[in-house]
Parts: sequence; C-alpha cells; structure tokens
Amino acid sequence: GYRHYLPEQVKRLRFIKRAQALGFTLDEVGILLKLDAACTCRETRALAVHKLALIELKMADLAALRQVLGGLVQECDAGAGGAACPIIDVLNRE
Repeated sequence: GYRHYLPEQVKRLRFIKRAQALGFTLDEVGILLKLDAACTCRETRALAVHKLALIELKMADLAALRQVLGGLVQECDAGAGGAACPIIDVLNRE
C-alpha cells in the first residue's frame, strides 16, 4: 500500500504543494514548472506579481465584507428582540 517515489518526483511534488500553498492553481503550477525548466526568472516574477495583486484584491474584498457583516451583527445586538432582523432585511433587499 505504499508508494515509492524517486527523489526527483519527491522534489516535484514538494514544488507543486508549496506553489499551491501560495495560492497558485494547478494550471499556474504547470506554467511555473515550464518556467523553471526554461530558467526564466522574469516571467516567473511576473506571474507572482499578478498572483500577489489578485490576493490583495481578495483581501480588500474580504475586509469590506467583514466590515459590513460586523455592522450588521452590531445592529442585531443593539436591536430589540421583537424587531425585524437587520441581516435578513439586507438579504431580502432587491
């Protein structure tokens, strides 16, 4: 039941897992592997810069969502128990 990998295969698997941990998709990992074989640091850097920009956009979006949800939770905490739920009200808006 055990798989035995050659050292080069282990190296490639680690590369793939580390790239995925940094947020690269499998398609992007494939590109990185090709770039590694071609020794093209400039293109690799460009791909990493693009990925970083996407991550920063996602973080900004998540921060905005956090602020909105936090405000809605505070409205729930401050509201009367019998009043309409502000979270449900926001979700029901058209």
